[in-house]
Amino acid sequence: QIEGSGAKPEDVVIDLAKDTKAKLRGPSEPLKEVGIRVDRADGAVIKNLTAAHAAEHGIYVHETDGYLISHVKYFYNKEYGGLMFASDHGLTADCEGVGHGDSAVYPGGAPDTAEQTTEPRQRVNNTITRCDIHHNTLGYSGTMGNGTRVVNNAFYDNGTAIATDSLFAGGHPGYPQDGATFENNRIYSNNFNSYL
Repeated sequence: QIEGSGAKPEDVVIDLAKDTKAKLRGPSEPLKEVGIRVDRADGAVIKNLTAAHAAEHGIYVHETDGYLISHVKYFYNKEYGGLMFASDHGLTADCEGVGHGDSAVYPGGAPDTAEQTTEPRQRVNNTITRCDIHHNTLGYSGTMGNGTRVVNNAFYDNGTAIATDSLFAGGHPGYPQDGATFENNRIYSNNFNSYL
């Protein structure tokens, strides 16, 4: 478990910027690839902190069964804010994602728990809820983001709000995307030009 000890997520910042004066107002050259990496864990909790300015991902949860990412802010990571890849039984709640070259949240390569599941019944494997996602190239992306649930979020001022697909080129792992659910999200004004 990793939990910030401050009153709010901005009080504990994992900032990988080379420029120590960069703050959280904009992009900066990074010192490292990933802020926090959880790899093949049997459960993880990350709460109440900010992950900023990584060369790749602010928080990377990989092949993990059971995770909670709560009250976290992702700022200006070059690829993804939160990459939850090939993971199951996951919840990302009450987050904010700003300024990513790809997307703020990415639950990709998820297990086959949706339409084509071999389990006794279909189920959700990754949930994204109550997040404020803005000023990214993509708000949400998830190649092979199968069996995911995206509910009660705000996607605005991104280049594209939501992109989800089944792409096999280059050997991307995971099952075909056949069962993502998007409910009660506020999606508007996604005309942000990240190239400017």
